[in-house]
Amino acid sequence: SRKKTGPEYFTMSAAGVTHICPNVPSQFIRLGEWWRQSSLFNTLRMIPFFKKYLQHKTYTLWNSNVRYRKYSGIRNKLTKKLFLSKRSFCSTLLELNRQCYELTTARCLSYSTKHTYTIEEFAETQVQQRQVATKSFEVTIDKIQSLLEKACEDVSSRVRPNEDKIPTEETSTRVNDKSKSMYQVRMETMARARALELARQEASMLPSLIRLADYMVVENLLLLILSSTAELYNLLMSPPKKTGLFLNTVSFGEAGIDIRPEDSDVTGMTTTITDLMVQAVCSVPRLLYMQNFKQLFKDLDISGPHLQEMVRSSLTFSRIREGINRIIHGDFAKCRDSAQQFIDFKMIHTFCNSFDVEAFANQDHVANARPIKREMLKLKQWGNELDRMKLTTITGIFHMDSKTLRNSLVGEKDKCLELMKTVLHTAAREAAVKVLNDFQLRIKNLTKKPANLKEFATFVEGKNSIEAEFKTLMAASSTVDDMYKLLGQFDVKIPPQEQVKLDDLHVIGQTFVEHLQAADGEIAQRMPSMSAQLDKNTQLVNEELLSMITALCSGPNVDATEEPSNVLEQLAETKETVDAIQDKITTFTGYQKLFRLIEYDYSNMTTVNELYDSRLQVWSALRSWEEQTQSWLVGEWSTLQPEEMLREHQVRLKEAVRMFKKNEEDGVAKRLKEWLEVWKAYMPTLVDLGNPALRPRHWKQIFDALGQPLHTTFTLDELMEWKIFDHKELVSEISGVASGEYALELQLEKVDAGWADMNFTVSPYREYKDVFILTSLDELFVQLEDHQAALQTMLASRFVMGIRDSVEEWDKRLALLSETLDEWLTCQRNWMYL
Repeated sequence: SRKKTGPEYFTMSAAGVTHICPNVPSQFIRLGEWWRQSSLFNTLRMIPFFKKYLQHKTYTLWNSNVRYRKYSGIRNKLTKKLFLSKRSFCSTLLELNRQCYELTTARCLSYSTKHTYTIEEFAETQVQQRQVATKSFEVTIDKIQSLLEKACEDVSSRVRPNEDKIPTEETSTRVNDKSKSMYQVRMETMARARALELARQEASMLPSLIRLADYMVVENLLLLILSSTAELYNLLMSPPKKTGLFLNTVSFGEAGIDIRPEDSDVTGMTTTITDLMVQAVCSVPRLLYMQNFKQLFKDLDISGPHLQEMVRSSLTFSRIREGINRIIHGDFAKCRDSAQQFIDFKMIHTFCNSFDVEAFANQDHVANARPIKREMLKLKQWGNELDRMKLTTITGIFHMDSKTLRNSLVGEKDKCLELMKTVLHTAAREAAVKVLNDFQLRIKNLTKKPANLKEFATFVEGKNSIEAEFKTLMAASSTVDDMYKLLGQFDVKIPPQEQVKLDDLHVIGQTFVEHLQAADGEIAQRMPSMSAQLDKNTQLVNEELLSMITALCSGPNVDATEEPSNVLEQLAETKETVDAIQDKITTFTGYQKLFRLIEYDYSNMTTVNELYDSRLQVWSALRSWEEQTQSWLVGEWSTLQPEEMLREHQVRLKEAVRMFKKNEEDGVAKRLKEWLEVWKAYMPTLVDLGNPALRPRHWKQIFDALGQPLHTTFTLDELMEWKIFDHKELVSEISGVASGEYALELQLEKVDAGWADMNFTVSPYREYKDVFILTSLDELFVQLEDHQAALQTMLASRFVMGIRDSVEEWDKRLALLSETLDEWLTCQRNWMYL
């Protein structure tokens, strides 16, 4: 409306826009131009800089003003509370900073780059250095304590005990009214009040000063620990290239090469050093807890930073220690790889440690002369290789010393070599004496003159043996000579008496050959006469064999009426004669082989052995069966086992039939066969009587048939007297009935056992806790039906008479159980449906 329109306004028409303003000429803008400017204006307003320009400018002014006010406030606070701005504390803080710097210059680590340490020596050096550093810490802390005490005393002395002592303007005027104006007095009073206020403010800052000093000490001690640990890390990272840092030695163990100390020992040592370094630094007295400053913290908390926890939680400290361990493990791995250059020397260590002096001394040195020579020359070669062995190897921080290993191997090698030379010298001396004696003994045997056939055979055998040993004896002589030559190579002195025996050994070989040729001539001269004597002895042995055949085929040996024991005694005597003849045959056959004659065929000896074995076998079987039947007849029947008796009889009958078929004219074999066939008829009845199912009621029936009262103990002989075999059909029938009854008893016992182990299963009914029902009765009903059917079958059997009462009792029980279960389940089912 017109009323709401201001003095300045715009009108819009189809031609354009008119801007009307009082006291100013109106401006007209064409509509297209106005639309273009309007679009440009809207576009510029969409640019973030112009869109948010006013807000950003307002915020920038506000932010700068706020930051300046905060800066001014902090500057004022620092001016009031900064220690360096206080004249009383400025010099003290500068001196305190210098003393704290002295703490960081203390050395907690000591080493020399020109010296190689054992880990024990290095650890001991660090202990001594920590003791020096601890004393330095104590001196520095004492200086800091004195400095802080002096500062506290200066500040406290400037604080008046009471404000009442401050002079007022009136008192000051009365005192100094003659010399000073009132204005001067008022200004001095205000200056003293400001000085007292400043002193009180500084006094209130003393606890903070002590805390600041303590924090500065803790900070510098922490820096000292980190710098010392970093120094150790840098030392391990760049160890002396010529000497290394830690000395380790090489030795041989069971698994291979052992290097001591190991990397775990070195890491343990460095960890211990850093831990003790932390412990030593943490033992420095804390300013906060000193007795002299305790009165400043009466109502204040005096807890401060825990240096040890700061160190343990320091990521830098942990990384440095991990870096130290990593360097040690890496250099030790390289050291272990470098130590593999000594693995070839382990064979020396193994040989020397496994060298058995006793076994070496007890062996046949003559037969093993070549292996001994190889071993001694090998030891000598090893000595040359040990002289070229590398003594030191620098690998990172480790100075690997192999000089100790070399000295140890040289000592072991020299010891083995000396033992070998001593034993070899003794063996050579003994072997020379032995070989010389062997030659002399064989020469003596070759010079003997045999008088009969036995001595001639012994002479020929000895000559052949000596001839076969000829090469061995000459080789032993040559070996002894080589042993002395080997001792000469190793500078072993040979005594004169041993040299004489060695010369005799060289000469006696030719003498031995001459005697061997003479023995060949003696044998060729006497061989015809000795061969004739051997043929005569062979004929005599053959005649003895023919007489022995005649004796075995006649007389008591083939008489079936003879007692077996008497015949066996005669056969034992015959065996001695046969063995004597066999010894002669063996001796004469050996002579024929020795003299290179045609061997005689002693076929009659084979016949004698076969006749003797057959006679011995049949008479032994007869006596054995006689003893066996006698033991059965007199033994108590309850101790006999008829099944075993039957098997024994069958085996013996089979053997007797075989012997009879081999020689049907042999009366002894026929007697044994007929005797066994008699017992063959007894065996079925005896097996029936041995039936384990027989009970006293069955035995009573048998004894009633024999016309005898029931006996608890009896023998087979007594049964045969009572004519038991006349009632074999009755015995067989009673035994069969007993077996049937026994089978039924076993079935009844099975029924009894099945129900003895049967349990009923009950389960809770739904959610009720105290209500149970019968479940899982399928197995029980199956067993019930099976056993009822079995009992009916047993009652229908003809063997049930002996146990009918028991079977009927069980049948009644199971019938009652079946009826009870049916009623129970019917009741349970009806109750569950309620």
